[in-house]
Amino acid sequence: MYGIRPDLTALGKLIGGGFPIGAFGGRKDIMAQYDPRARKLRQSGTYNGNAISMVAGFAGLQLLTCAEIERLNGLGDQLRSTLNGALEDFGIDAYVVGTGSLTQLRLLAPRTIRNYRDALSSSNAANEAYGVLHLALLNQGFFGAPRGEYAISTPMTEADIAQAVRSFRSALEGTADYLKTVGKQ
Repeated sequence: MYGIRPDLTALGKLIGGGFPIGAFGGRKDIMAQYDPRARKLRQSGTYNGNAISMVAGFAGLQLLTCAEIERLNGLGDQLRSTLNGALEDFGIDAYVVGTGSLTQLRLLAPRTIRNYRDALSSSNAANEAYGVLHLALLNQGFFGAPRGEYAISTPMTEADIAQAVRSFRSALEGTADYLKTVGKQ
């Protein structure tokens, strides 16, 4: 997507279909260091070759076709757009960013993210605001990470996105005044 060719790539979660697993790979010259015949570097792990993780990962990857990724990315675009519309409708100075199936709510954060410091910037007021909104979202049946991260998974449909947005709007009805006040501090 970005034209980056990494020296090493680490993978987890997805490749195990939700079961514990991790994997890494990289350039031939780096991976050659792990060749047992070279006796340079040894790699071991608790879940190496774990049968259930391998089977679940294989099944999950068979379902994750290019068409499915495109569908999930479209749902992600739809979610970000409609959540941003809800924030705008309620007059809350916040925004939602992300790519593909991943979404991040940005409360009390700079509008321009130029580096990791900008992305990580958070104040006590922002942390409290995330907590208040997270609880309101939970009360509406919308579960996401307390820090405002939301991910779309393969079973989700447009109806699920619509329900998430309804829940988000309902949560904003009860927290909008607070979020506007804390944003002005």
